[in-house]
Amino acid sequence: MAMKVANSIDLGPALRGGITHFAVNQNVSASNVSKILPPDAPLIRRVGRRCLRLLRPFALPILTRLQRRISLGIDTSQVLQQVLSTQRAMNAQLGRLEKLLQTRAISLGDEVLARSPFGWLLLPSEDLRLVAAMLETGGALEPGTATVVQALLEPNDLAIDVGAHVGTLAIAMARSVAPHGRVLAVEPTPRTAKLLRRTCSLTSLEQIIQVEEFAIGAKDGRAKLAIGATSGHNSLLPLAEATGSVEVRIQPLDALLPAGSRPALVKIDAEGFELEVWRGMERLLREAPDLAVIIEFGPSHLLRAGVTIEAWLEALTAPGFTPWEIDEASGTIRALRSSGLQDVFSMNLLLLRNLPSHWPRLRVAP
Repeated sequence: MAMKVANSIDLGPALRGGITHFAVNQNVSASNVSKILPPDAPLIRRVGRRCLRLLRPFALPILTRLQRRISLGIDTSQVLQQVLSTQRAMNAQLGRLEKLLQTRAISLGDEVLARSPFGWLLLPSEDLRLVAAMLETGGALEPGTATVVQALLEPNDLAIDVGAHVGTLAIAMARSVAPHGRVLAVEPTPRTAKLLRRTCSLTSLEQIIQVEEFAIGAKDGRAKLAIGATSGHNSLLPLAEATGSVEVRIQPLDALLPAGSRPALVKIDAEGFELEVWRGMERLLREAPDLAVIIEFGPSHLLRAGVTIEAWLEALTAPGFTPWEIDEASGTIRALRSSGLQDVFSMNLLLLRNLPSHWPRLRVAP
């Protein structure tokens, strides 16, 4: 679903004014930044194109004048002084360009434009924890999971991101299934879903990522979504740190996808609502034998949901899945530990019905 970026503001004032690590002292539009710094372009090409644009207006007129004066035997010292002056101006411009290339986040008022390994993302500026985490990690909030996503997906695959949030993994999925694959990104929080749609437009992925603004559950209905202090904690379960709530629609994943759909990957991050999502995708689990599932495991979420760890794992493994732990540091997987799960704060699990060797790029820890 295409969506135009609402504000279009020239980057020129920003380059003239300079940029700090977090904020720019002039307004910058997401659309212009994407044109200047496409995230997937090699750095040398980006710098080269920008340098040529900076050089051309300064250097060509002066070099032309210098060539004429030399041919006429005229004293060129004045022209050489102009060349030196131009060089100093160019160095200043290149310094500003270097700062722009190093920028990880740019304030856009109510939003923050943040760089991730897979492209620029729009974040809600009021979510300071999220912004800080993006800066600290260089935009790689779950680097191991992103590596596993890339290992599981092939070009033209279908992937589903339940609880897509701001799109950190949806963008990674889209890069992997391009050019003709599809990512269904489901996010119930209205503000977050709106930002995700604009991120898709910003990164030119709106033809690959389809954003749906509702929650996934066992059956159709409506419910109150608790809004957390950080947007990644919004939940359909009671939330102690809730700052408010919003009514959202709930729909089963089976009702969203036509019969016969065979996604390669489903990622589920529902802040404790995972089993309800699971119950709403029974047909999908039957029809997609090679399906891989990435699901968040958090004992505190299960406690809020009133589900034991044993019951949770039993429900997930009943359709024939084997759980594997994802190592966020290395991007490898290992067999789920047999004890100590109650002491885990949070981690992502990979559920597979085939052996890991079915996916040649998937790495198993020794």
